[in-house]
Amino acid sequence: MNHDNQTLSFFHRYHLGSLAYVTTLIVLFLVTLSQKAPTHIILIPLSLAFISILIDAIKNILEKKITTEFFLVFATIIGLIAQQEQAITVVLLIMLIAKYFEKLIEEKTDRAIASLITLIPTKVRLKKDTQEVIIALEDVQEGMKIIVKTGEQIPVDGTIIQGNAHVNESFLTGESIPKEKSVSDHVFAGTFIENGMIIILAQKVGASTFFG
Repeated sequence: MNHDNQTLSFFHRYHLGSLAYVTTLIVLFLVTLSQKAPTHIILIPLSLAFISILIDAIKNILEKKITTEFFLVFATIIGLIAQQEQAITVVLLIMLIAKYFEKLIEEKTDRAIASLITLIPTKVRLKKDTQEVIIALEDVQEGMKIIVKTGEQIPVDGTIIQGNAHVNESFLTGESIPKEKSVSDHVFAGTFIENGMIIILAQKVGASTFFG
């Protein structure tokens, strides 16, 4: 049962149904080219690709949005009038391929943000006068001074007012090498202190942070 769930999750994560659909259209189109098929056969991959674009265009119009799909519908009609079936089919297939990879990238980004949110601590160390006080993250307000030490996640967006540390910002920059941060430098919620200790003046908390 667990294996079936993993297979289903993999299928949905990479949208294998959409990938199979686009691949089939490409193969069908290449076959029609190699066989020098008549026009009514060439129209099969074109029509199937056009239907997908048309559905997206209609959905976006209903949401009061004018997108690329909307203009592609008109381009397809003009291409058919001009008897440029092969050219417009290529354009539609490229659009479907682009949309497939765009969807993968969007979902990967969403998963990364979701996993980042789970990394943000629920408790923070507050500097109050000369003492350290532990409070809940939801109680943090702008202007509070937050202490973050080695091995801890930074819970807020803010500016360092004391100390220095090597901060891992790989999810922001893609670089695994930590950056050295000191007084006046900005830091972001969800980043990780590999070494050092800093006191941050909280400027954005909760949903108002860079990643919300």
